Amino acid sequence: MADDTDYLQHRAEEELEMAQRAGSPEATVVHYKLANAYLERIEAVNRSAEDEEDRSGAADGPNAAAASTESRRRSAKRGEP
Repeated sequence: MADDTDYLQHRAEEELEMAQRAGSPEATVVHYKLANAYLERIEAVNRSAEDEEDRSGAADGPNAAAASTESRRRSAKRGEP
């Protein structure tokens, strides 16, 4: 995944450099749009990685939920809120 983001970051930087060197306003706009597309892709890759981490942590979720439920049951038996 780091290779993907490294590549995308490099391409975004290259597009920004080309935008600065572009000979026409139209070419400048195109290069900025491409740079933005690469940066958006980096964000998508990072979100995907975060979602994957959340899902892998979800395996602990049912156990944590069961422990929390058990704790509430004990509190209820003792008359605690």
